[in-house]
Amino acid sequence: MKKVNPKTKKYYKRGDLDSKGNSFWCYQKNMIQENGFYKELWIPFKKIEMYQNNLVNGYKKTCTKCNKKKIAKDNFYKKLSSEDGFDPWCNDCFLNKNRKWFNDNKDHHHSLTANWYENNKEKHLKNSKRIYQANKPRKLLDYYRREERVARATPSWVNKKELLIIYKKAEELRKKTNIKYEVDHIIPLVNDKVCGLNVPLNLQLIPEEQNRRKANKVDLNQISYLQLELVKLLTEKVEN
Repeated sequence: MKKVNPKTKKYYKRGDLDSKGNSFWCYQKNMIQENGFYKELWIPFKKIEMYQNNLVNGYKKTCTKCNKKKIAKDNFYKKLSSEDGFDPWCNDCFLNKNRKWFNDNKDHHHSLTANWYENNKEKHLKNSKRIYQANKPRKLLDYYRREERVARATPSWVNKKELLIIYKKAEELRKKTNIKYEVDHIIPLVNDKVCGLNVPLNLQLIPEEQNRRKANKVDLNQISYLQLELVKLLTEKVEN
């Protein structure tokens, strides 16, 4: 059983402080005390104070992975449960490890992400709304930047009415199915390897959830097909 934070009337979460300034880290669920509650792990105030001082005094730390010595601030992630409050691996090594795992386990990662979203839709939506309200100016800036990217990716020879038809179909699908459909660029407008165009051939209608999971990932099989079709289309434009 978990103890409840008397201040919030909810279970303790990481970062909650007690009256002495100690920071809650986690419930140790494999350790049940005589009173029936899980044992709790707290980070002492002195360690938190040491970590904060190390952020400003130029404290250097040696990465246990690459053995390079770096200034801890901006080069090591925060990990208060460690001896000095920083992760043992530097940011570069930490990110490289995550990238390697992702590349080796793409299908498993997508499955985990899809399952989490399916089980946390309401929580995700509520959190997204909260973040949007707290960051409206930045969100609006992102919106206008996307509008600019779409404009730049739209060739002059494209019939804008054909694009509008596709967006109207998305709205029709929403009304018919009660599922929010979005217009997705099969080859994303922004990608490290290839950037697509805002043309009817590169658009598809998919549910919002699927579009969020897809993000700006690229399906190589679809690229080869679209390349051939686009070459045909451009050839026709030149001949006409």
